[in-house]
Amino acid sequence: LRRVVARERLHRTEAAHAARQIRVAAEAAEANRREFAEIGRQAGPLLHRIADGERLEMLRPDLRVVEGAIRDRIRLPGLQQPILTEAIADRRRAGVHVLMLGEQEGGVLPGPDCVAPLRRLIAETDAGRVSVRILPPGRGAAASVVQQRDDGVRRFMIGADGTVLARL
Repeated sequence: LRRVVARERLHRTEAAHAARQIRVAAEAAEANRREFAEIGRQAGPLLHRIADGERLEMLRPDLRVVEGAIRDRIRLPGLQQPILTEAIADRRRAGVHVLMLGEQEGGVLPGPDCVAPLRRLIAETDAGRVSVRILPPGRGAAASVVQQRDDGVRRFMIGADGTVLARL
């Protein structure tokens, strides 16, 4: 009887484990499907314009915006907030090179208080390049912003609460 009970328990444990794995795989597949659908929604109209024969020279600003948005979405999915993505798209359309960097796994994304200063610093960059980096945990700041403009380079350290900790 013990062997029968032990086998039955093992079978139920294995069945529960298999069911969990199936559920996790289905959830991951659904998340991937949603992500690909969103990327398709972003890139689709531009790809149709290219397929219709519109000249690439005329599409450059839009190409820069869409390519950067997809890259940002992959690098920093947690920062896909309209207030920030709209400012980034606006600067890219204006010819500013915007680079977003951050921690993929295990990193803590800045809270909503930090997003407004990031948006402001991105939006005020009128030429050149702006790099935003979400810093790993344990640093004194949540993010850094580097503006490389015609008048020089400026660096800002932003705290998790949105305060500008340093201007260099």
